[in-house]
Amino acid sequence: MAITFYTIENGTLMAHSLSAPPMMMEKIVWFDLLEPTKDEEILVEQFLGINVPTYDEMREIESSSRLYIENNVVFTSAMVMTHTDSDAPQSHAISFILCQKKLITVRYSNPYSFRVASARHDDEERTINSGYGVLMLLIETIIGRLADILENASHQLDDVNHKIFRPTIHDRDARLKAKPDYEDMMRRIGIQSDLFSKAQESLLTLNRLVSFASQGISPRWSSDEMERVSVTLKDINALSDYINFQSNKVYFLLDATLGLISIEQSSIIKIFSVAAVVFLPPTLVASIYGMNFKFMPELGWLLGYPFAIAMMVLAAVVPYFFFKKKRWL
Repeated sequence: MAITFYTIENGTLMAHSLSAPPMMMEKIVWFDLLEPTKDEEILVEQFLGINVPTYDEMREIESSSRLYIENNVVFTSAMVMTHTDSDAPQSHAISFILCQKKLITVRYSNPYSFRVASARHDDEERTINSGYGVLMLLIETIIGRLADILENASHQLDDVNHKIFRPTIHDRDARLKAKPDYEDMMRRIGIQSDLFSKAQESLLTLNRLVSFASQGISPRWSSDEMERVSVTLKDINALSDYINFQSNKVYFLLDATLGLISIEQSSIIKIFSVAAVVFLPPTLVASIYGMNFKFMPELGWLLGYPFAIAMMVLAAVVPYFFFKKKRWL
């Protein structure tokens, strides 16, 4: 689909297309391949003398397929999230290749963090002077984006928590009439759970990527870049701990929602139980006097009908108050 070359000019990443002059090729620090065609892959492979991994290779689960060194070229892959603002967040594998202090990224998605990182420039504390610096810029931007995503997801969970345990309607009768939408609550909890699991997967792969890429390869990373690696790993671990905390909260809210559903179902069953207690004894009385026996004294009695009605009312009232006194209802 596209291949973009980046050079560093006055501390700023400058993008160039395929039409860039040949003398600029040596200054390139970042080759960004977005859904590359076969010709674009061959161009990069011939210029750098490497084999660009295919999409299927990028998605391999084994660490040996995602993290390896070949002819002093570091091949790594990580899962990066996209469509995080929707109800169906996705994770896509992106390859990060370090070759001769140049960075090559191969991706089949366009995460927001890449668009942000390509427009950023270095500052006094974080200088970009090689592909290593570009790699750390990308990783830092991805982690920053993940932090924003997790913060928003946390607010979503807080909203669900508020609806479950602190409803805005304080009157009990009105609250019972305005029942919460448990189906919507469970759907929202499920969406956040999926988001947290994908974020955890992304952080796990980023942790492996940074640790592996920063190990003894030649030429070695500068002290500034290694310091950024250390800070980045701490940020990843902090976000992982935060996800674990939020995941426990997700499970708690899910159990609480299921518990409320069970309570509501129990209330409905209780209504039927009360109805059974009230109407079952009168039904017994009515059944007795509904029998088709020839000799039943009450059938010829003038007060037989009022007597039967009184018996049915009494059979309904007495068990109800008896169970109520025993607190069985």
